[in-house]
Amino acid sequence: MTVRGRTAIRLAALVAVPALASGCSDRPVDRLNDRLAEREAAVRSCAATRCVDEIAVLVTALGRVPGVVAVTTATYQPEQVTDGASVTGALVVADDVDCHDLEEQAAELGWQSSVSPLMSLDFDCSTLAGGGRPGYLHTLVRPTSPAQLDDWGDRGTLSATG
Repeated sequence: MTVRGRTAIRLAALVAVPALASGCSDRPVDRLNDRLAEREAAVRSCAATRCVDEIAVLVTALGRVPGVVAVTTATYQPEQVTDGASVTGALVVADDVDCHDLEEQAAELGWQSSVSPLMSLDFDCSTLAGGGRPGYLHTLVRPTSPAQLDDWGDRGTLSATG
C-alpha cells in the first residue's frame, strides 16, 4: 500500500468513526425513532399515581369509538423487566364488531393520551348479546411510519371533552 493509500484510509477513518460514535444516522427508521422519542419525552410520567386520571380520559375516548358499547375495566400496568407499561382491561362491543378492527383507532387514542409511559393496550373483548365472537384487542401505542405520526399528532393531546 502506498503512502497516499494509507493517508486516504486514515482520512476515511477520521471522518467515519466520529460520525458513528455520535449516533448520527440518516436512515428513515432512525429519523422516525428520533421524532417519536421527542414527542414521548414531552409527556410526564404518571406511573407514580398509576395514571388514574389519564386512564379515565382514555376510557372516555375509547367509549366513543363506533362499535364500542362500554369499557368495563381499565388498569395501568407499570413497566416490568420483560414488558413495557400497558393499559389492560375489558371492552364490550357490538355483536357485528371484530376487536381487531378497533386496534388502529385504539392505538391512536393511546398515543394521544397522557398515559405515560405506555407501550401497549390489551383488552379482552366480549359482545353485547354474547352472539358475536369474543376477541382480544392488543395494539402497540406507537406510530409505525412518519405519515402515521403526522396523522396522530402529539402525545398528551387527548381530552375528556373529545
